[in-house]
Amino acid sequence: MELHQSRPWKGPVDGIGAVIKRTADELVKAGTDITDVMTLYNCLKNKSAVDLYMIGSADIHEIDSIVPTADRL
Repeated sequence: MELHQSRPWKGPVDGIGAVIKRTADELVKAGTDITDVMTLYNCLKNKSAVDLYMIGSADIHEIDSIVPTADRL
């Protein structure tokens, strides 16, 4: 699966994404079945030096209710 876009510049987020993808690839090669995002999160949170946070729809709805949108300004 190709997860990157072709562009001439790279930033810190690209590096973080690469670390996460490489770690997930290594887990799969070692026999771990990663079938959904929660499994991926649980596998990576103990294997990656990157701090990971699971943000669900309830979290997004809560933030949406706090942060004003352009039409509510």
